[in-house]
Amino acid sequence: MKSDQGTTIVMIVFILLSVLLMVLCWTFYSGQKDNFQKFEEANRKVTELEGSLRTVNSDVDTLKGIIGAAPTASIADIEARNIAYATQTAGTADTTKGYTELLDDRIAKLNGVTKELGDANVAKLALENRFAALSENMRNQIKIHEDAKLAAEKKLQEEQGIYTQSMALRSQMQKQLEEENQATHRMAAEAIDQAKQEAARTKNNLEAVSTINERLAEELAGIRSPMLVQEDGAVVSVNQLSGVVNLNIGSASGLRNGITFAVFDPSEKNLAEARSKGSIEVSQILGPNRAEARILQTVITDPIQKGDLIYTPVWKPGLHPRFVLSGRMLVPGFGSRGEDNTTLEDDLKDVINLILANGGIVDYYMTSDGNIVKINSRIDVQGKLHILSEEPANFQGGDKILQETAFLVKGTGEANALMSANMLVLDEQAKIQGIPSITLPELLRRMGWRNAVPSQGYGNRANESDIAPRPIRPMPVSSGIVSPLYMQQAEVAKRTSPGNVSPLYLEGPAMKTSPGTVSPLFQKDRKPVSASTGTVSGIFGGQ
Repeated sequence: MKSDQGTTIVMIVFILLSVLLMVLCWTFYSGQKDNFQKFEEANRKVTELEGSLRTVNSDVDTLKGIIGAAPTASIADIEARNIAYATQTAGTADTTKGYTELLDDRIAKLNGVTKELGDANVAKLALENRFAALSENMRNQIKIHEDAKLAAEKKLQEEQGIYTQSMALRSQMQKQLEEENQATHRMAAEAIDQAKQEAARTKNNLEAVSTINERLAEELAGIRSPMLVQEDGAVVSVNQLSGVVNLNIGSASGLRNGITFAVFDPSEKNLAEARSKGSIEVSQILGPNRAEARILQTVITDPIQKGDLIYTPVWKPGLHPRFVLSGRMLVPGFGSRGEDNTTLEDDLKDVINLILANGGIVDYYMTSDGNIVKINSRIDVQGKLHILSEEPANFQGGDKILQETAFLVKGTGEANALMSANMLVLDEQAKIQGIPSITLPELLRRMGWRNAVPSQGYGNRANESDIAPRPIRPMPVSSGIVSPLYMQQAEVAKRTSPGNVSPLYLEGPAMKTSPGTVSPLFQKDRKPVSASTGTVSGIFGGQ
């Protein structure tokens, strides 16, 4: 390419120099033409003057003969003789002087012609000198341009030689490349054949390994999924009056406010299947191994007590459990419902935020139209999670569920065809990695999550299933026993305390062993506190 450019540049310079030489020659010869015409005019005039001079000289010679002067006599001699003749003929008649006037006239004409001839010769000499100078300048300019033309032709020949060599080398290299390309194609074809054979063998091996992996995944899922016996901490004290508990975990375990736990009896060995006693939410971190939590839910007949175990699948001490959300996420009590009791909008964002708020990580989720989305995130040195980007998942292009994933969470909402197909893809990935599956309601139950402020639709989004109907109660019949709430103060004052404090109001080390007596409030066949007056309260009376 560089040689082609050099050749092109030399050709352009050569053409420009040729054009310039032609312009200079045309300009020079145009000027020379005018000068030559002037020179020819001067020569013609000189020739005419020389003819006139010859005529005058002939007349002078004739006159010289008439007056008897020698042909070689000069004009001065003739004028002297004329003067002498005029002196001698002074006083004679004019007729005797006729030749004298004629001679004077011829001499005057001769002098005029001689002067014009001198001027013409001077002009001719000037034109000859100018013509010689212009000719010399033209020869110099022509020589300069001819030298430049020769140099350009020489350079052009050199560039043409280089171009010819380059083209020959290029042709040789192209031929060599074609031969190498053909050889490469042959080698590629052989490699493809070998790769196909190897792929066939690998496919057979993969099918065998896949069968083994499926069996091992089913065995591993059977081992991992139901046996979630590792508790996350324990309750060290309870204050039922204020509705708070103290825990034996804190900042050293990475605990933070807002994380919810399900509470279990310490006798339970399989927390994944056990029934929880209630749920708590961390409200304050008190130290490295101490935190305070508020009671969200409890069973009055089996209250949360010291020593109870706490567990959540979303948070682990020092770790960030990972989750994959498969299907449509519907949280009970969230969203608005249609006529078929299905939500108009799923609760995907709420579920993701709930998992993130409890320290978990969501790697994949499904959109409402069924596409799988991958969330790229990282955890900094301080343990904080940063969401970097979201992109469509491509399991055929290398994406896969991480082996350390805690659960594949399955939604309970209605799925379209694409969502159903992608749910099968995620199920297959989970089986390969040995990841246990769990439904969304079960995950929320194990977390101890409770919808503190359920939402329901109104107007055109209202649904009668969200609004509990007024219960139909039978007309109560009085048993004749009057509740202490309606007894007079004097009669209530007659009751004396047995001196025992209910365990519900004991705190920490102050808790005592029950003496075995049962409060009258919880006795099945308790005796009436006072005799009935026989009258029925207006609340329980008929209309």
